[in-house]
Amino acid sequence: GGRGGGGGGGGLIRLSAARVSSLMSKCVNLQAELEGEHERAVAHREAVAEQRRLADERLAQMEAERLAALEAEAEARAKAAAEEQALIAAKKAQLEAKLSFWREEEAREKEQQAAEKRQKSKRPPSPDSRSGDSDDGGGDGGGGDGDGDGGDGGG
Repeated sequence: GGRGGGGGGGGLIRLSAARVSSLMSKCVNLQAELEGEHERAVAHREAVAEQRRLADERLAQMEAERLAALEAEAEARAKAAAEEQALIAAKKAQLEAKLSFWREEEAREKEQQAAEKRQKSKRPPSPDSRSGDSDDGGGDGGGGDGDGDGGDGGG
């Protein structure tokens, strides 16, 4: 048999056809395994790249949503501030109108009181407080002495 420990360096040449066939089969299997492993590695890299791409897309989407939310919040604040300013302006106008009305009322009352005072000072005293004097001479509106115009001497 050729399998013995025999002759030195020529050991490979003496392999039987069955042994060669077995080794060739193992090589083919190993190569197939390597190719399969390579394909799995490529597929894994592609899957990781796809996951990364999806994650980047999601991050970009989230950032866009965040910016849109900030913008919407800013718009809402601006709208609320504008509404508040409008309410304040309306309230101010309302209060100014009331104040103006009250001032006009007050001015009318003062004018009415002043007119009543003028009427009282122009009017002769009422008949029961007159004590029988006639209209000529003695009253404020008369033309005689004692009315404060210094009409005694004339010049």
